[in-house]
Amino acid sequence: MIKKLFKKILQSIGIQISLTDNTDPNQITEKKIGNYIMKLNHSHIHNSKFIFENYDKNLSRLVKSVKQKFADSSVIDVGANIGDSVAIIKQLSDVPIICIEGDDKYFKLLNANIKQFDNVVAINSFLGEKAEIIDGELKYDSGTLKIDLSASNNKITINTLDDLFIQNEHLFKNCKFLKIDTDGFDFKILKGAVNLIRRQNPVLFFEYSEQHLREAGDDGLLLFEMIKELGYKYLAYYDHTGRFMLSTNSDNVSLSNQMHNYISNYNSVIPYFDIAAFQATDQDIFEQTIEEETKINRSGPNKLLYNP
Repeated sequence: MIKKLFKKILQSIGIQISLTDNTDPNQITEKKIGNYIMKLNHSHIHNSKFIFENYDKNLSRLVKSVKQKFADSSVIDVGANIGDSVAIIKQLSDVPIICIEGDDKYFKLLNANIKQFDNVVAINSFLGEKAEIIDGELKYDSGTLKIDLSASNNKITINTLDDLFIQNEHLFKNCKFLKIDTDGFDFKILKGAVNLIRRQNPVLFFEYSEQHLREAGDDGLLLFEMIKELGYKYLAYYDHTGRFMLSTNSDNVSLSNQMHNYISNYNSVIPYFDIAAFQATDQDIFEQTIEEETKINRSGPNKLLYNP
């Protein structure tokens, strides 16, 4: 009785206690993500026993808003992993998606998963600032992967998004949404996609982790300078659970610095942000997004739910 009471008290403040799971984290299983059954490894975040109610759903809402304005638009998904973002996007929008994933293990699962979707293609490539071969180690954690540049265990081939654009121009036409989630390589990938961005002017949606960017050798604050120069005027910040936090103008350097410092060293309650960036010409999409996200915030918290 006391154990049950203690467990309820912890649950009321968002803490869950469960038995240790000794299952092989690389064991392949199946899970429903959105309306689709996806193959994924046991340690993947979507296979967690508990998950935030609106985790990643902001992505599908953003793509829907873009498609409402640009009916023939397509999406680039860099760091596509096993295709979970595809499943989330496809719930609201039947939009063409180009998935880019460098890791062979995840790419195999990605290829298997996207067979159930129309107008989705996959490219097996790691991306960065320039085409090169680098020393690094692939590190896996809870279904994600990052390239550790402090190690030199492997030779890793890097391409650029601009190069893929040139090689596959028929696929990359009308890309009005660019999503990047690569645990620290996000800035490098943006630097290697400047020509595509200038031609397509997509809404950008990327992960911003001060620690991961620093470990990859980048000063994240310079990212804001670059996207401002590329014409991005409006920014929307989301916390790591997918809940909208605030909006701002790219001219507000002070706020960017403060947000950057808040997540320094991954030690804060919110360890990283997701940021959506909008061109000055897409002010209408930006304003629609802020209005919609504010309504969702006012409707209730992003609850931590049991994920059967």
